[in-house]
Amino acid sequence: MVWESRADVAWARNYGAAKRYYREHGNLNVPYDYVSPGGVNLGDWLRSLRRWRNAGAHQNYLTPERIGLLDAIGMVWDKQDYYWECNYRVACDYYKEHGDLDVPYNYVTEDGVRLGNWIYRLRAARSGQDTKDSDRNTGRTERDTGENGRNPEKHDRYAKREEKEESCGQNDGKECTDRRKARTQLTEDQIRRLDAIGMIWEDRNEVLWDKYFDAARSYYQEHGNIDVPQKYETNGMKLGSWVNRQKVVYRAGKLPERRAKKLESLGVSAALDAWKEKIALARRYMTEQNVRYVAQDVVVDGFWLGKWLAAQRKALEAGELSTEQEQYLQSMPLYTKSEIQWEDAYAQAAEYYKTHGDLDVPRRYISATGYGLGSWVSYQKQQRRKGKLSAGQIQRLDEIGFEWGA
Repeated sequence: MVWESRADVAWARNYGAAKRYYREHGNLNVPYDYVSPGGVNLGDWLRSLRRWRNAGAHQNYLTPERIGLLDAIGMVWDKQDYYWECNYRVACDYYKEHGDLDVPYNYVTEDGVRLGNWIYRLRAARSGQDTKDSDRNTGRTERDTGENGRNPEKHDRYAKREEKEESCGQNDGKECTDRRKARTQLTEDQIRRLDAIGMIWEDRNEVLWDKYFDAARSYYQEHGNIDVPQKYETNGMKLGSWVNRQKVVYRAGKLPERRAKKLESLGVSAALDAWKEKIALARRYMTEQNVRYVAQDVVVDGFWLGKWLAAQRKALEAGELSTEQEQYLQSMPLYTKSEIQWEDAYAQAAEYYKTHGDLDVPRRYISATGYGLGSWVSYQKQQRRKGKLSAGQIQRLDEIGFEWGA
């Protein structure tokens, strides 16, 4: 008679349950809480086998022969590697269909694999970000439903507990953290294989941001500024709203340094944007009030707009503004009251020149609108002798035949 130990009897019973599970499901990916119809705690037994083999323990029980028997029915000794390979095969299928691995974060395959989530976690793993749960890194297959039709919430809960115990045992603190980090790190071979199917390691949001920035740079090169109209679109991108949103975040100091520097290369600056906002305020005021200048005593929304505009005019005349600011003002001049009056009189003088062919206006001449054009012409001569006409004004008067003699 051959006497079998209790361990041998237990092995035969448990292995028999494993074989039946494999025949039924085609794999040995058994949930931690699974109990066979015959009452075998199969999930717990397989978990113990993994832990023993990884630790080199119980070699009299887990012999090479028994390891071979388990391998023959699909035993998974390292779940992290197993699930990584499963996800990688899905990624390969995606690459064959789309030609790249630019997978949206929320993308889920037809059979429930959350491929976008897995790709995101690969990036996090390579960049050194630490994720506490094993199913949040490069390990478990990212699925919306449990394996073999089991309740997904129940399966996930026990699977997480199983993996945590396998990776950390009864240890806490630094040792557990070190083990977890080691399991989330990608190997050079994994990185190479992912590169071969078009893996994009940069954050997908950063890639999209750079795409919009390239469009903004093209706009800047064409127009010389980054003042993109709010509703402007190009190549299907709402560039206007994007640029204006970036400026808001930039002025608030909430834009990452990399992005801020790239915007600054296009002339964006908090100070300049604030300056442009004040100019825009002046333009809105003139439109709403139907006026062509802003008096120095005008205050809008608690801001002394008139005084500020007068200071900008002085800065412009003194050459203290940037080239962009000068161009901005010159594209839509903000006149003073006296300049508006001068422009109105000049328009009548130009009309006189067009009618008479010269600007030899009698001193007492009154225009059809009742304006004393003769007196204005005489006054311009006096102002030039006193050096109070600008070079621009003199040039414009010369263009309509102004005679500077007494």
